Amino acid sequence: PTSPARSGKALFGRNATDLFATVRPELAKYCKKMPLSLAELNEVQDLLEAKGTLDISRAKCKDEAGQATGPFSAAAANAKGDHSGSSMFGSWLRDNCIIAYGLFVTDPEGQGCEDAKACINAIAKFLLTHESHRMELVINGHKNVTGPDPETWMDRPHIRFIGETGLEDTKWYNHKQNDALGYFMWTRIQLALAGKLPFDGTHYKLLGQLFDFLRAIECWSDFDAGHWEEHSAQHASS
Repeated sequence: PTSPARSGKALFGRNATDLFATVRPELAKYCKKMPLSLAELNEVQDLLEAKGTLDISRAKCKDEAGQATGPFSAAAANAKGDHSGSSMFGSWLRDNCIIAYGLFVTDPEGQGCEDAKACINAIAKFLLTHESHRMELVINGHKNVTGPDPETWMDRPHIRFIGETGLEDTKWYNHKQNDALGYFMWTRIQLALAGKLPFDGTHYKLLGQLFDFLRAIECWSDFDAGHWEEHSAQHASS
C-alpha cells in the first residue's frame, strides 16, 4: 500500500477525463463515470485478487525472526523480505489505521480483524512506550509545541515509526500531524465498540493522554502539516 497523502497528490493538475484513463488495459472498462454494477464490482475484485493487489501480506512488517510485528510498511517487501531500500519503509499511523479499519470492516470475523487488532495494538505499544512522555510534557505545560516553528516537529508525538522493531525513527521529520492521532483514536474506539478489542487500563490511559494533548495544543486552531504533510497551517483534515 502507499500513503493516501503521497499517492493522492498525483491527482492534482489532471482534468476530469484524465481521471478515468488507465495504463492497465484490463482495467479500462471499469474506469468510467457511471457507478459499477455488482457484477462489475465482483469482476474487479476477482481481477485484483488474481494479480495479488489485495494481498496485504507483502506489506506486513516483520522482525528479525521473520514474524509479523503488526503494522504495515508504506512499501512492499523487497526480495530480501524486508522494506529497506525505500524511502517509504516506515509505518505511518495514518496509513496503518486506514488499513486496519478496512481489514476489520471487510473481514470482521476472520483474519482481517485479527490483523487489524495486531496493527492497532502495535501502534498503541509504540505510543505508550515512546511518545507518552512527549505528551505529558505538553499537557503539564513544560513544553510548547504550537505554532509554525519547525523546531517543534520532533517534540510532537511521532506519527511514523519503524514497524519491524516498534522503535522511533529518529530522522528529522514533521510529526505535527494531528489527524494521524485522530485516526488512531477513532480506529481504536471502533474496535472496542464492536467488541473486538476491549479497552484495558493502559489503552484507557493512552486515549486519555491523546485527548489531553489535543486539548492542550488547542487542535481546533493548531498549525500542523495536515493530511497532505505540507506547510504548517490550520488544516481541515486535522
